[in-house]
Amino acid sequence: MSSPVQLPKLQLPTFSGDPTNWLAFFDAFQSLVHTNASLSASQKLHYLRNCLQGEALQLVSSLQICDGNYNAAWDLLTTRYKVLRVMVDGHFKAIFAIEKASGDTGKAIKQVLNATMQHVGSLRALGRPVQFWDDWLVHLTVSKLAYETRKQWELSLVRDVLPTFEELVEFLETRARSLEMVPTSGALSISAQGARQLSKTAAKTTTNVLHAIGEQHTSSSNLVDAGASSPSCFHCNAKHKIYACPTFRKLNAAARFALVKKHNVCLNCLSKGHFQAKCRSLSTCNICRRRHHTLLHGCREDDTTSDELNVHASPFVKQQGNLLVQQSTTSSKIDDSTTARIHNASSDVPHSGCVASHVAEADKAILLATAEIYLQDHAGRWQPARVLFDNGSHASFVTEACIQRLRLQRKPSAAHVTGIGSTDGGKVKGETILSLAPRSLDQHFTINSLILSKITNDLPSVCVQMSSWPHLRNLALADQHYAKPGPIDVLIGMDEMDKFLLTGLCKGPPDTPMAQNSVFGWVLFGKAMRSSSSSAGVLSLHCDVQLIRMVSKFWELEEFPPKRYLTVKEDACEGHFRKHCRRAEDGRYSVRLPLKESVPLGESRNISVRSLLRMEKRFAVDEELRRQYAEFMQELLNMGHMELVGNAQPHKGYYMPHHAVVKNTSSTTKLRVVFNASCKTTSGFSLNDALMIGPQLQEDLFSIMVRFRTHRYAIMADVEKSIDRYTWQNKMWTTNA
Repeated sequence: MSSPVQLPKLQLPTFSGDPTNWLAFFDAFQSLVHTNASLSASQKLHYLRNCLQGEALQLVSSLQICDGNYNAAWDLLTTRYKVLRVMVDGHFKAIFAIEKASGDTGKAIKQVLNATMQHVGSLRALGRPVQFWDDWLVHLTVSKLAYETRKQWELSLVRDVLPTFEELVEFLETRARSLEMVPTSGALSISAQGARQLSKTAAKTTTNVLHAIGEQHTSSSNLVDAGASSPSCFHCNAKHKIYACPTFRKLNAAARFALVKKHNVCLNCLSKGHFQAKCRSLSTCNICRRRHHTLLHGCREDDTTSDELNVHASPFVKQQGNLLVQQSTTSSKIDDSTTARIHNASSDVPHSGCVASHVAEADKAILLATAEIYLQDHAGRWQPARVLFDNGSHASFVTEACIQRLRLQRKPSAAHVTGIGSTDGGKVKGETILSLAPRSLDQHFTINSLILSKITNDLPSVCVQMSSWPHLRNLALADQHYAKPGPIDVLIGMDEMDKFLLTGLCKGPPDTPMAQNSVFGWVLFGKAMRSSSSSAGVLSLHCDVQLIRMVSKFWELEEFPPKRYLTVKEDACEGHFRKHCRRAEDGRYSVRLPLKESVPLGESRNISVRSLLRMEKRFAVDEELRRQYAEFMQELLNMGHMELVGNAQPHKGYYMPHHAVVKNTSSTTKLRVVFNASCKTTSGFSLNDALMIGPQLQEDLFSIMVRFRTHRYAIMADVEKSIDRYTWQNKMWTTNA
């Protein structure tokens, strides 16, 4: 007797709230867990929570694991996600959102085809008539393909008949297989494409030249001048640009200007072939903003005046203490007299509505206190993570991606995050408990953390030189990769920092980082040198509050009202209104009732008579009700809203029942007569059923209430008897009631 084959374990499906994945998850989980009689309800609930992620997990996270909560959790999920209309709409959106094929390759064709067939199969499983959707499926799928594939598809259609979706699938399968089997001239196409790209780049760089004066930006890929056909320097004949020439840069401004004039070079971009008046470069001097190169600044007398007038416009002015220092993207120096002139001019410039801050750092970088740690996941395993110590934060935070990776439970939280400048960081996505441990795993700590989508950018922001600082030798660093930018998973604020910091602080010479002892090791923070491979950056902040406000108001005034799209029924009702709306001689507007042709109305006189008889019984015992009711009906007769119908055609039209609604607490109208247009006739339809439904004309109640609370005083009014004259409706009434 042969032993049974040991099959691999089945992996339970996961579901995160995407309606397009609900059907597959529902069928798999129901067959594996839900209908499994050997599992208890609490075990099923445990399996269910392990299979859920994101929004779906939040829906049932408040239910504790016990036998009585499984059916409640399953009902919550099926009630929210097992909605046919939502699932079908999700698949339609996914089909229309399929990305277009990036190229005419077998892989790109199969990506489009697989995504389309996946959603079409799901729609077929939902019972939708997919077999009748060939026309738009073929059109939509072909529109996602590359040009050559679309061309070959059109050439394959030799008959004047509409192709089916199965024929398109067969064609794409054959073409994808053929493209993968037959080698293509990819190298040639790539080379041609690269040549075209280089030509485009060259064309672009000839129209805009950056006034780069930094030594670390002297490669030919970054410095291309206008009109230069040869990369040789006209001063030293070396293979570099003139503004990258070390000999040229050592000259003073006057000598540079004389050399440029001697060789008939453009004063703005330092290129041959044209003069300054015809230079197409958009760049100007980084110091005075005039039309000349930055290396030629100071060679004319008006440059000094320009410094004083344009000190606030220069993006390379940085304040150090009480002194404004001119900086470029490198450590170029400025003499003391120029610095003094700039500082003195700044006090004479009047203040405007703008706030500008410019920082240019060439070789400096800032290290923040980071550490490499371990976090415990839902299964008790330790996973690596990176933590940031922030003594300016009131609370501790963890990223949403980290929580998803650890699959930890969370609980709701209504906390809001406020950043620098009182900026609103939004509402947190919950709260959780983290278990932290150093890399040695010899101890662990527990902290409460709020969940955010993202804490900060990669830290450090640039690569840092890994120097052997004497004061940090033989220290066990908490972050072995402190010099390379990396993501931050956890932020430890002042609420939990006392658990991790130890006694010990190492300080070294100026412009070197400090080290603080912690349970994870020594964390580094402070100034450091930027890596030579990192490009120098300029951090700039400019805010003109008044200008932003004016531009926003301009766009709000010039913006077109949003276009409203009507359904077929709403459009038909609108067309009926435009066709039959008339204005009478007395100024009133009249319009025919928008009746549906497909809804017949039956006999309604008998039920209206019975309603009147019931009211007469109430009148017999309540004289005040009879009096007020008769006054209301007489008022309708006097105003012409109601008139007597003869006996020639007593059953023509719709007889509308009416009854009284009494509200004794009302200070104005204690009696209100209600005409019931929802009363069914003998055909089973009422007048309301036979009327077309037009678009919604009034605003949402929420916007009305918000606008109501905006102002101190509000005025309310009511239009009395605005629509009360009908020529097709009859009301039963007797003056002898």
